[in-house]
Amino acid sequence: MFTGDEGLDILKRIASGAGEYLKPGGSVICEIGSAQGAMCLLLFKDCGWEDVEILQDYTGRDRFVKASKQ
Repeated sequence: MFTGDEGLDILKRIASGAGEYLKPGGSVICEIGSAQGAMCLLLFKDCGWEDVEILQDYTGRDRFVKASKQ
């Protein structure tokens, strides 16, 4: 399984490493599972991202995490 038991392994890799590929002010947006919003919010904040927010899809379910590098 690529995503691990909680389904977050790939998101953990992105949260911990994607910032080095972005210019200041750059953002990353990742699709997430509808039950992963709270975990992803904490994950990205813990990895030092700023302006972390969870965006919903058209049905009101958590669907994306958006985070910025300052």
